[in-house]
Amino acid sequence: MLGRLLVLSSGLALALIASLPVPAARAVQPINFTRGTLAGAGFATTNPSTIAVGPDGRLYVANTNGAIQALTLDPTTKTVTAVQQITTDADLQEVFGIAFDPNDASSPPPIYVTNTVSGFGDAGQAPAGSYPGKITKISGPGYATRTDIITGLPVSNSGHEANGLAFGPDGKLYIAHGSTTNAGVVNPNPGLFQRAESPLSGAVLVADIHAAGFDGNVAYNPPNTYSDTVDKVSGDIAVYAPGFRNPYDLVWHSNGRLYATDNGPNGGFGPGSQDCTTAFPADAAGLDSLELVVAGNYYGHPNRNRGRTDTRQCTYHANTEPASAGYTAPIEANLPASSDGLAEYTSGVFGGQMQGDLLYAAWVDSSLHRVKLSPDGASVASDTTLATGLTNALDVAIGSDGTIYVAEYGGNSVTFLKPDETPVSSISVTSIFPAGGPTAGGQQVTISGTNFTTAAETTATIGGAALTNVVVQNSTTITGTTPAGVAGARDVTVTNSIGTATLAGGYTYTSGGGTTPPVANAGPDIVTPIAHIDHAHVTLDARASTDADGFIVSYAWTENGTLLSTNYLDSVQGNMPSRSTRSS
Repeated sequence: MLGRLLVLSSGLALALIASLPVPAARAVQPINFTRGTLAGAGFATTNPSTIAVGPDGRLYVANTNGAIQALTLDPTTKTVTAVQQITTDADLQEVFGIAFDPNDASSPPPIYVTNTVSGFGDAGQAPAGSYPGKITKISGPGYATRTDIITGLPVSNSGHEANGLAFGPDGKLYIAHGSTTNAGVVNPNPGLFQRAESPLSGAVLVADIHAAGFDGNVAYNPPNTYSDTVDKVSGDIAVYAPGFRNPYDLVWHSNGRLYATDNGPNGGFGPGSQDCTTAFPADAAGLDSLELVVAGNYYGHPNRNRGRTDTRQCTYHANTEPASAGYTAPIEANLPASSDGLAEYTSGVFGGQMQGDLLYAAWVDSSLHRVKLSPDGASVASDTTLATGLTNALDVAIGSDGTIYVAEYGGNSVTFLKPDETPVSSISVTSIFPAGGPTAGGQQVTISGTNFTTAAETTATIGGAALTNVVVQNSTTITGTTPAGVAGARDVTVTNSIGTATLAGGYTYTSGGGTTPPVANAGPDIVTPIAHIDHAHVTLDARASTDADGFIVSYAWTENGTLLSTNYLDSVQGNMPSRSTRSS
């Protein structure tokens, strides 16, 4: 009897399951943001250099001149409803890092900031041999109490100093500290990078500031000297990981790992150190990198001072070199020039698609990038462009609701990107660039539209043939490589779980060249802040160039007759005070 009941119950259950309808496939939520500029309550900022969301929910904004403001924001509109002026331009200089101690529940929350006397060597600034870098704690009612908890940090004459700060899971304070040379050797020419490396330069540092008897006053022998032989004789600040040129920011990720951005060397400012006494014959130059920071590992920027006891640190390694026994390679090399601010996206919006991703701000490209890590966090799975048009983006911070804040140094503003999870039912394709190319295919193109989702579920075609190397950069941009096709206008179609959209005749295959020469268009004149004393980075954009009866085969950017780039979109370094004309 019991057996029959069990059989009957199983049969009923099976019958019920069989009668249930199969649920329809659920569309992937596109990652859309509502974008705006923080304004209200009289808020204004000049050259914002670092931003952070405090434990009180306010957004803290600092600029290079030392002014720090705490902003109260309307949670819905992101309008600034109140501004607290914590410091002014007269109080601090060169603020490039802000951190909050997660174990300190004081109100208002104490602020830890990097700051210094500008080390560029002009009148009224840091004397040539001084070590004016410091970490200051600002606390108490009205933030009226300021305490220098660490002093005596090195400062270059090239804008490298103490940068980003982060408290680790061990409660210690980690400091991203810049170098004083371009690639380990004092610049043989007058100008920047005229100071030798010292015991604490060019490294990620660590300080147990809450330890009993902590001494944050760093002293050297001989004092007021930058050399390969100067010694640190006091101060409880240690090198956690050496070999960084100018790490701008640090993130202790929820996976327990530490990540940093690092700025690569600039051509014209000195060669790389080959060993502890000789230099490579040519100047070092390279783009930026994303680093997984491990205690004791060497990341390639030399410091001959520390090389006295650790010869690994006497040899320069380009960030494109493979890892070796004495060198740890980046998890991603060749980031856009001056990739700086770094943050973990911790929100679970968009179904958790971005949760755990790293976001970094790219100065030259004026963009925000999204990095998806491998499951173990030891490598990069993808790097896509989340947002563009952010004027000299320098730092990034994430609010508890998933809102992204970007400090636009060149725009004197802070932009917000608020998650928009409004359900969508269709996609669109509005353009493709370039809009034509050879019948052989193989051309890199950018498709623009709306509500693009992920590469895994996306198909992009031209004339029914699929593009290869498809990357969904963000909800409005797809990049890929054209297939071979037949001469003539062909439809451009994108399909994902939301739907299908077609740009009729959007791409034209051309066989052979035309008879009308193409018209080069280098765009409007470019004005950009000089961020590194005597040079700046400039974005070159020739996308407005046209060819009336064919397609543009190649691009060439020249400066006073010297070839700079063969890409239609690129970033280059411009040196001052020379004046030059660039053409495409």
